[in-house]
Formats: sequence, structure tokens, C-alpha cells
Amino acid sequence: MSVFWWLVAGGAYGVEAAVHRAVLAAGGDTIAVLAGGVDRPYPSGHRDLLERVGDVGALVSELPPGSVPTRHRFLTRSRLLGAMSAATVVVEAGARSGALRVASEAHQLGR
Repeated sequence: MSVFWWLVAGGAYGVEAAVHRAVLAAGGDTIAVLAGGVDRPYPSGHRDLLERVGDVGALVSELPPGSVPTRHRFLTRSRLLGAMSAATVVVEAGARSGALRVASEAHQLGR
């Protein structure tokens, strides 16, 4: 039986971008879960990175094309990040970090 591992992250600045880049450089598979439509990569400074993720992996959003990222949408994205992952690793997180929200969502799902 083959096992396939995909890195699932949100494409944000910092650790998320670093892991997407590392996985791509190693020829691995990665998914970026977006807080807006898949046609609205955010942060815009990561447009090239997110387009590359979409070319070799996947861009995922539960929102229709054209939807802009909002604070509330980042919070709901945490649920998807937790649900799509078998395990969650938080490398660093401030007290108000979205990473802690993802960990909480994953914990609630028993992951």
C-alpha cells in the first residue's frame, strides 16, 4: 500500500510560505486553503507562490470565485485547515494567532 502525504497550509507570510516552498522544491505535494475565492490569491505578495501551488498541487476555497478575504473568512478557513489534515503542526504562534485556531479546530476533530 502506498502512502501519499500532502502539506496543507494557507499560503500566508512566514512559516506557511516557507513550508509550501520547501515542499515544492522537494517535488512534494501541497494544498493552499484560501480565505477568498481561488481567483483572489492572498496575500497578493504570494501570487507567484500560490499560482505554483495551484499548478502542481491545489488551491482550495469554499467560497465562489471573486470572493475577497475577510477576517471572518480567515476564521472559517481554520476549520477547513483542521479538517483536511490528519495531523496539525504549529511551529510558532502568538496569543491571537490563526495557527492556534487551526490547532483548536483539529483537536475538536480528534486530529
